[in-house]
Amino acid sequence: MKILFITNDISFYGASRSLRTLINGLQKTCSEKIEVHLVVPKRLKSKNDFASISAWFGIPESRISEFCLPFYNNYKGKLNSFYHLLFNLKWQLKSNQLYKFLEKENFDVVHLNSLTLLPVANDKFPTILHVREVIDEVDNISYIQKKLDRLHKIIFIDEATSSALNYFTLPNWEILNNPFSMQGLANIAPSAELSYLEELAKGKTVFSLIGKIHKDKGSEFIIRAFDNLSDNYILLIKGGGQAQYIDYLKNVASSNVVFLDAGPDIENLYIVSDYVLRGEDFPCIGRTTFEGLYAGLGVVLPGDDQYYVENLSGYANFSNEVHTYEPRNTAKLVNVIEALKPIPKSNRKLLGNTAAYIENFIDFVKK
Repeated sequence: MKILFITNDISFYGASRSLRTLINGLQKTCSEKIEVHLVVPKRLKSKNDFASISAWFGIPESRISEFCLPFYNNYKGKLNSFYHLLFNLKWQLKSNQLYKFLEKENFDVVHLNSLTLLPVANDKFPTILHVREVIDEVDNISYIQKKLDRLHKIIFIDEATSSALNYFTLPNWEILNNPFSMQGLANIAPSAELSYLEELAKGKTVFSLIGKIHKDKGSEFIIRAFDNLSDNYILLIKGGGQAQYIDYLKNVASSNVVFLDAGPDIENLYIVSDYVLRGEDFPCIGRTTFEGLYAGLGVVLPGDDQYYVENLSGYANFSNEVHTYEPRNTAKLVNVIEALKPIPKSNRKLLGNTAAYIENFIDFVKK
């Protein structure tokens, strides 16, 4: 089977990390031979580093291509950013280049890794859309329906990502939670950073904020909350973001907040942490939530318990590890944190679902 994955996220986090796990699983655990190809977006100014992309996704450079890609986000009910407008303009001018490539290569599956790639939908090709976003507001309904009609299939990662499209006419669809495997944490090689973090964590309760550093993610809110906590509680922050905003956060952060580089070595945080934090102003799950739970950690999430009972896949297995607080309420978050204790490493179970996920993924795409 020849599968093309198209992604506009080539970071170390979120959708890119989920795609990497899927691609690795297809190539390592699938019973049939899968030939994986990848399309990444042409950058506006700088050039893509194909060697780094190849190393991250585990795909030979010869199977990686770049094209102008759209970044449609009107479904959020917000104006596109200036950069998104430029991406979309270039897509409108050069979309035929991608379609000619698809026609020439004759892929068995064309996988769009995000709802932001909806404009690529074309019924001439066996296209599957992977919806990872929770949609809170939808504009331009007729356009969305037109594009949905041109898809062959849709994968939603959970009930929350499917709910806002319930009133659209959809092609064949299925809910498949993301693939996760934290079992490799048992074999992480020693490193200077890991030794530093383990020394830092001694005798402390360690929390981690992982992923994009942005005001919408509640980065400053969480940092400010740690102003109210003693040095017995440490916050580790790892992720990319605007340099000026990160510098601002470093200046306002207290001594129990530690910023790490934005590189790919996220596993070190799951080894030394006790809890993963999220700071959105609405109930939110996200990949780091599951990675934390699969690594045997607790998670501290905005919203109420009932939301996660209904929307967090496998909640019954993790109910004791899920702790909630009222979104953007500093006092409530501090109260929750102060009630939590370090989790002994001997109590942690490293879990993975990759093999079962890959089997379900292949079954669905071949239907």
